[in-house]
Amino acid sequence: MLAFAISLPLLLPGFLTGTFAGWNPVILLVYGPLKAITQELFFRCTVLPVFLRLFRRRLWLPIFLAALVHGLWHVGPLSLGQPWFAVLSVMAVPFLGGLAWNWQVQHDRTALWVTIYHILIDQGVSLFTWGS
Repeated sequence: MLAFAISLPLLLPGFLTGTFAGWNPVILLVYGPLKAITQELFFRCTVLPVFLRLFRRRLWLPIFLAALVHGLWHVGPLSLGQPWFAVLSVMAVPFLGGLAWNWQVQHDRTALWVTIYHILIDQGVSLFTWGS
């Protein structure tokens, strides 16, 4: 619940500045959940454990590094040609959310809750569009 509470306000500016795109059942019920599940398997079940093994004595360093990789992952081709502050915000939200989610996975010893939360976020984001 703490990770949820920390990362939820980060999403509000995106939802408030977006335009409702309508319901797309394929994206909402298939693509969104599959994308979230694969990302969580990669970041929380692969990347985070690797960093935890590399930096055993420092709990926050692996959490930080895995969140940084998660944030950089979200800066993709859509960011090319965009203003630096837009690219930074696209990276900052997944980075800060990744910090909370990595901590939660480390604390709970399961990626189930963050996977469910990620599915819900992707479903919510799929309802909006940004830009021209």
